[in-house]
Amino acid sequence: MAEQIEINVKSREVAGRAASRKSRRAEEVPAVVYGAGKANENVILPHNIIYKMLEEGLSSHVLDLIVDDKKAQKVVVKDAQYHPYKPVVMHVDFMRVKASDPIDMVVPVHFIGADVAPGVKEGGIVHHLLSELHIRCLPKALPDHLTVDLTNAEMNHIVHLSDIELPKGVELLSVIHGEEDHAVASITPPPVAEPEPEVEAEAALESEEEAAEESAAEETPEGETSEES
Repeated sequence: MAEQIEINVKSREVAGRAASRKSRRAEEVPAVVYGAGKANENVILPHNIIYKMLEEGLSSHVLDLIVDDKKAQKVVVKDAQYHPYKPVVMHVDFMRVKASDPIDMVVPVHFIGADVAPGVKEGGIVHHLLSELHIRCLPKALPDHLTVDLTNAEMNHIVHLSDIELPKGVELLSVIHGEEDHAVASITPPPVAEPEPEVEAEAALESEEEAAEESAAEETPEGETSEES
């Protein structure tokens, strides 16, 4: 687990769309803090801080959230809403966590070793089939990411969920729920290039000409040629 990260926020007394729009014009992001048997808190925080934090993948960390310079609360980013097409965070949900209670989280997958994989050296292509995984663990065991090692992957090799080496105390929700052992990555041969239409047409024409010549040769009587004397 990475070192603890602090994030400072301010209370937001007024909720609703109008208040949220006002906060965004001031380059602040409205957010809510909930969970752990406590009342919800509406807060705001600087957009540049939360945007950078999410871009750096810190949403899979347990954070120390400090509201109005008071005692820190242990939280995780449970959800973040973005603008449909602008690089703007619109809203964030912080969920309080308790050290004794498991949490369900989504963490990114990091792929390593593809550059030295035997299958890649033979010309194979790596396919990353899943980019994140749903896990369950205690807050203290929350990993930054899960690693898929392709160092020894041969051609046509498939890495499944069951092949991932999980950190101690971490479980995959798909396994807990008895779901299918999904593929996470694979190495496959490169696609075979199909002939260009013109090449196919030329080949077909040559075949027709050869067939016509053979047919003419078979129909010509012995001692005669197909040309006029």
